[in-house]
Amino acid sequence: MRVPARAYRIRTPPRFVKAVTLAHYELGRLRIAVAMLSPLAKALGVTVEELMGEETPPAKRGPAPKLLQQIERIQRLPRTQQRFVMQMLDTVLAQASR
Repeated sequence: MRVPARAYRIRTPPRFVKAVTLAHYELGRLRIAVAMLSPLAKALGVTVEELMGEETPPAKRGPAPKLLQQIERIQRLPRTQQRFVMQMLDTVLAQASR
């Protein structure tokens, strides 16, 4: 998310973020203090997750479909077994597309 280059008034504690400082944050030259994330997000009208570029997962509605449950189980398998399952799936999908 790109923040316009202008000073923002951040409440609690009251501070100003100058355009130069903002540019340093955007370019990765400076890091925002953890204590400033919440007030900064509030001042910008976004969540801390949005500020960090993270997507909030949608709320689950009931039990997961069987296919999703199986995929989750496959993810917990050792890598060699995961590769085997993937090869089987690739073979079945290739045959189905003929």
